Amino acid sequence: MNWLLSVVGIVFLGILFDMIFPNGKINSLCRSLFGLFAMFVLISPILHIDMNIFEGSDFVDGKLIDSINSARDESFIIKINEHLKSKGFDGVVVEIDSKIDNDEYQIENIYVDITNLVLLQNNQNINTYEVIAVEINKLTNVDLERIVVYG
Repeated sequence: MNWLLSVVGIVFLGILFDMIFPNGKINSLCRSLFGLFAMFVLISPILHIDMNIFEGSDFVDGKLIDSINSARDESFIIKINEHLKSKGFDGVVVEIDSKIDNDEYQIENIYVDITNLVLLQNNQNINTYEVIAVEINKLTNVDLERIVVYG
């Protein structure tokens, strides 16, 4: 709010100075100085940014890496749920065990709980465990041995 009042004040001062000073070199010089002052007022909020938010502790502690890893996990979970739903399997709960090794994201294991499974299509005479594992394998390229379907 103070910044906005400063900007409005600068505009009024600019109009006042323009009317007071005569035309010529002095007016040109005053306009230049006033423009410089106005620019400083406009960028003053940027100068007051707390630089402590850019500390490297998040990088050292691994908080940033963990949050990126969690976001990737969540993205894969959403893709898996949407894919399984399109294949006629709804109500599955997917958990991903992943890590970052040599700066590369790797999925260790995928756990699928089918306790609340709802079959949307005519899928009654299939091995649900195997079909779900194969569909997840197709989507994520994770080995079938590392996809655990239970429930």
